[in-house]
Amino acid sequence: MLIDHIKTDRFSIGCLGRSGSRTIADFLSGYYSTLVPFAVRTRFLYDLNNLSENERDIVLKSMEVNKFLFQLVKDGFFPHHRITQTSIEDFNNYDAPTKILVLRHPLERAKSGSDIKLEPTFHGMPCLSSIDFEGVDYIIDFNELSEYTNLLHLGSYAYDNQTAEEIDSYDINSDLFDIEASTKDWRPSDYDYEEEVKIYDDVLETKERLPIGLWKDLTRNINEMNLPSMFTGIRYRK
Repeated sequence: MLIDHIKTDRFSIGCLGRSGSRTIADFLSGYYSTLVPFAVRTRFLYDLNNLSENERDIVLKSMEVNKFLFQLVKDGFFPHHRITQTSIEDFNNYDAPTKILVLRHPLERAKSGSDIKLEPTFHGMPCLSSIDFEGVDYIIDFNELSEYTNLLHLGSYAYDNQTAEEIDSYDINSDLFDIEASTKDWRPSDYDYEEEVKIYDDVLETKERLPIGLWKDLTRNINEMNLPSMFTGIRYRK
């Protein structure tokens, strides 16, 4: 079972699939609103799909100063999950100054993932019993996520199955991503969600919600993050 886990020097935040992981990634790094559109624009302006191999190499050569941008331009789409996705066990064991978890109703999450046939290992199967909630300091209710991201919400999903080559500057969980990017025809009725919903209801009632003022303070003062950032002053750290 997998989770998207963004780590910074101030906090770490976990998001299960279909629980706002791309929204959080973009809010913290500008990945989807800045880096991806720049890559898409570059591919369009240079008509990359119709260039000869030599011509493509010349264009890509100019991108090598930023190896992550290079990969985006080269492959067309490179989800942030390839860097930040990990196992729930690793999330549990990670020692963060402040650990946050975004929580969405299990059946809503499962329906969202199954409707577009995303693999359930990351996008919907029961998993809350595997999370060490004692190690989680705060939760964010998925239904209140926009309050933490200034109304930003990335709700659609797009990807291709082209496998990107590993970038030596970034720690890419390629084996995990093969699971994340694959598709599967499944339904929520394939799993038993009774215990999952009970855990969700209990955590939502008993676990402290992240104060928005604290979230702003933590986010304002990020110096390092395990996701390349478009924002000044934030260094990449595996």
